[in-house]
Amino acid sequence: MSLGAGCTSSASRPEAGSKAAEEPPRPGPDELLLERRSADGAVTAEWWGEPPEPLEPWRSPSYPPEYGVNALYFRFAGDPRRYRFTPAGTLYFSDWHPQIFSPRGDFVVLLQDRFGPYHVVARHRLRGYLEGELVPDAVIAWERGGEGSFVPVHGEIRWPDADTVEVLYDSESPEWRRYSLPGAGAP
Repeated sequence: MSLGAGCTSSASRPEAGSKAAEEPPRPGPDELLLERRSADGAVTAEWWGEPPEPLEPWRSPSYPPEYGVNALYFRFAGDPRRYRFTPAGTLYFSDWHPQIFSPRGDFVVLLQDRFGPYHVVARHRLRGYLEGELVPDAVIAWERGGEGSFVPVHGEIRWPDADTVEVLYDSESPEWRRYSLPGAGAP
């Protein structure tokens, strides 16, 4: 199975002590900002936070809703609970992107930190992943040149087709790189 440069497959179990990801949205000013469903409707992603306001409403542009995101939750058909996605590192206001489902909805790609990596998780394994019971199906990251070497901000993703994801590595010279998803091209 070819995962492409910088993309590795995972087969081991997560570290002991993983906490369950199930949580209701936080009380307070947070509201549902964005909602996306997998192609088959089996999984719904909900981005919660505070709507971003322009600095100067009379002349500033409108900001995209994802700029106000504080948390990402998933709901599964037939299950009333919400499962919170907890990234391994820090995601800033500009790091949340809504195009996480592959076109067929069989994979979800989740950024773990501003500098990566992305976790690729098969939709049918997503609940176990969010509960800390399963590892991702693949990991996509910038190839480091050595300890302390440059790592660009891991930006948005796009889907040129159902079996391929492209990642924007954002720096002074932004670069899109293409990765085949696990099992791509399999019968």
